[in-house]
Amino acid sequence: MKIEDSFKFSDAYAIVQEKIGSNDSIKKYLDTFRSYAPSQFAIIKIGGESIEDPSSLKEIAISLSCLSSLGLYPIVIHGANPQIDAAYRTMGILKPEKINGIRPTTKEGLRAVEHGFADAHGKLYTAICDNDGKVKSMHNEHIFRAKKLIIPGKKLGYVGEVTGIDREPIEDAISEGKIPLSWTLGYSDDGQVYNINSDHTLPYLVDEFGPRKLILVNERGGVLDENGQIISEIDIAGIEYLQKTSVVNGGMGIKTSIAADIKRKHPDIMIEVAASKYLLHELFTDEGHGTLIRR
Repeated sequence: MKIEDSFKFSDAYAIVQEKIGSNDSIKKYLDTFRSYAPSQFAIIKIGGESIEDPSSLKEIAISLSCLSSLGLYPIVIHGANPQIDAAYRTMGILKPEKINGIRPTTKEGLRAVEHGFADAHGKLYTAICDNDGKVKSMHNEHIFRAKKLIIPGKKLGYVGEVTGIDREPIEDAISEGKIPLSWTLGYSDDGQVYNINSDHTLPYLVDEFGPRKLILVNERGGVLDENGQIISEIDIAGIEYLQKTSVVNGGMGIKTSIAADIKRKHPDIMIEVAASKYLLHELFTDEGHGTLIRR
């Protein structure tokens, strides 16, 4: 039986059509996505803030469940910033000040990081399953190989940088008809766990899988201008200007810098920043609702 003949396919198709309002657009993009190798469809990065908000989590879960029912299996990674902050508070550990968006991580703090990632991962995984999504957790697969990150003059502790990616578990999940879902803890050859900023894993994932789309789910809804309005399209020069004038900084500064670097290296990839409620719009319409990052 073809996936198009299944009841879940028709349900998912109807939900997508209701959200975006264009049958022709859905058909066009489904045909396009199916022309790619399955692992080249999309990488979706979901922020921990989106997972923590119940309405946003529901939107994400429904969207991902629809995609899996349509036979599309994006590689999904997630952050856990608010969940890690909560773990620090619960465990009575002093939260460190970030250095260029990086959270210095002591041995004690690493426990809080692991707890936070597990909390975010469990919430997202459960929400997808509760909405009949087909998903496979990568939490035991050690997807990101890592080593200690060294920045001269900075004490970062158990913060890592990616040295490689184990693609086999991700490919296996997709072959099984499931969305691979991973946190971004890193693991050294000798078994040491490292804290890695989720955004910093994206260049390595893009290099490894060559996706046609990269979507950053963020509840701001996109990159904002000096008036707090979403910028529909921005190029690398525009990103550099907003950073230079401090309009974009902090977490969004990291995201846009990484996105710009990816776009320089992979000019054909579509990179978008959008709110959870517009995830399907970013995939199945030309205009989208967030920020498209151009070269």
